[in-house]
Amino acid sequence: MLLYDNRHRWRLIFQFYGSIYVRCWKVAICIFVYSATFHLIVWDLYPELRDKLHLEHPFAAQSLGVLIAFSVCFRTNIAWNRFWEACQEIVTMFSKWTDAYSQLQGFISSTITTKGLREPGREKELAKIEHARDELTHYFSLLSAVAVERLMRGDIRRMQMRRKNGANWNELVVFREHLRHNDLTGSRHLCRMQVLDLHDMQADLECDEEAGEAVGRRPSQEKEHEKARQETRRQSVQISAHRARQLLDDAWQMPLPIIGDLSKSEVHRLRRSKDRIALVVMWINQSVTDLVPNISVPAPIVSRVFQEVSNGALGYSQAEKLADIPFPFIFAQVLAVAMIFIATISPAAFSLITGRTYLTPFFSTVCCLSFWSLNEIAKELENPFGVEANNVPIVDYHERFVHAMAELHGCLLPLDRLQGEIVEPAPPVHASPNHTRGCGAMVENIQSARVEEKLSSRTSKRCSIEPLPGTRRRTTEQPTTTAWNTDAGPTRAQPQEEAELGGLQSCGVLFASVVPSAVPDALASELR
Repeated sequence: MLLYDNRHRWRLIFQFYGSIYVRCWKVAICIFVYSATFHLIVWDLYPELRDKLHLEHPFAAQSLGVLIAFSVCFRTNIAWNRFWEACQEIVTMFSKWTDAYSQLQGFISSTITTKGLREPGREKELAKIEHARDELTHYFSLLSAVAVERLMRGDIRRMQMRRKNGANWNELVVFREHLRHNDLTGSRHLCRMQVLDLHDMQADLECDEEAGEAVGRRPSQEKEHEKARQETRRQSVQISAHRARQLLDDAWQMPLPIIGDLSKSEVHRLRRSKDRIALVVMWINQSVTDLVPNISVPAPIVSRVFQEVSNGALGYSQAEKLADIPFPFIFAQVLAVAMIFIATISPAAFSLITGRTYLTPFFSTVCCLSFWSLNEIAKELENPFGVEANNVPIVDYHERFVHAMAELHGCLLPLDRLQGEIVEPAPPVHASPNHTRGCGAMVENIQSARVEEKLSSRTSKRCSIEPLPGTRRRTTEQPTTTAWNTDAGPTRAQPQEEAELGGLQSCGVLFASVVPSAVPDALASELR
């Protein structure tokens, strides 16, 4: 897949690798020569042919052009939908498998921390769970590799390889059942795999992080690191070009990276398997099931891992559909005939309709080339998992997935987040069930000193509050407050103050708004 800046039109126009120019330049030359020759013969060499081929009305040519234009645009629309659906399913597949792997790593790391498996005397338990972690990492990388292998060797791609390998005429168009019994391209063979060491990958990641830090460096060191970055960038460009050539030359046997070496039993079972994806998914499910008794995570929570693995497998199945089921043959056959017809008839029709002008070959070539280009674009996008420059980069997705697993393997929480000071929460304040008035329940045990301070600060507003029965408060010298005697009960307030007390006691919202610091947030929200 080519990435570009859509605002840089000149760089976009003069890009030839992956361009439609490479597919259509030969056709453009042939159509231009044919159109110029026909125009020269009809208008200069043999004018009498112009009278015999004269068109009274261009209705027939216009109808043919509209019909072919609709068919080509319809195929291009279907091809774009297939391409975009492939992108969505590939992203879904890798994202779900990444989620499942990250959840397992979190479960294992949390178990090691909470159970204290790194303490002396528990080495066997730690080794057992670390072995399970390594096995899961290996199986997830293997799952991604066999999925990419199957998508790159889909049935559409197998038919293309038959054409390139020079298969017989009768073997270029066959039923899908024929591919199950006759493998002429070696698609059933297990692809080559590049074994990566997990510890080496993690060491490389740490070196990359250290190389990216530039704090405290001298100017001479900064120049050296800049040269190193330029050299790395140059090597990466060379590697990318080499990878592109390798894809085009031997994409059928391109090695895919995995973490951990394959055992003899794994190789034997993978070679014999008809559905390697289902086999590796079964290995992962069995490994996770064996891991459940050894981790401190409830089984219903671990079941989420199985769900994510299943969702990723569903995305793979949808992508496999696009890799195996081609555009309908009968539609493709009609468009193939239409392209040849428009390339032969359109130049003559343009020459007879437009008249004696030297721009006729140019216009006819552009028109025919537009139809031809759209059809070629559709043919390339219909198989989104090929090796062309505009296909979905599933190999790059696989390599990114493998490096993400190497980064997540054994990853722990940041230590500086674990060393923070824990603040003790405030004791809860309980509401009195017997003291309920109006639209809210009042508080039975409230800090008397803070209430007194709030009340004394609001004497100008004459907002007196009748405390709850059974509570004590200190008498003050403020004339607007009510003194309390637990034996005789509260003293009567003034009429105006009594009215204010009635309104205040009828709604707890006013109490929470007057004394916000004396009421906890949870209780204030409950009163509201």
